[in-house]
Amino acid sequence: MAETTAVRKGVEPWHTRPWVTIAAMYVFLPVGLYHMWRFRDWPRWLKWFSTVFGPAFAAVWGYFASVYIWPRVF
Repeated sequence: MAETTAVRKGVEPWHTRPWVTIAAMYVFLPVGLYHMWRFRDWPRWLKWFSTVFGPAFAAVWGYFASVYIWPRVF
């Protein structure tokens, strides 16, 4: 009885849409990973791949950016 009109009509809430999950993974990885595991019905291999290689990619990118890119800017 306490359902909203959007839920009754079959429209998913904004925070469960795929673009929110992808944007959250780009902006703040831990929130994006939580949204992916909680709200997405993506294949399990894709979830595990993103969970393992997402942070690894972010760490490698952060290292290379700090060592090779930023010293040239300043």
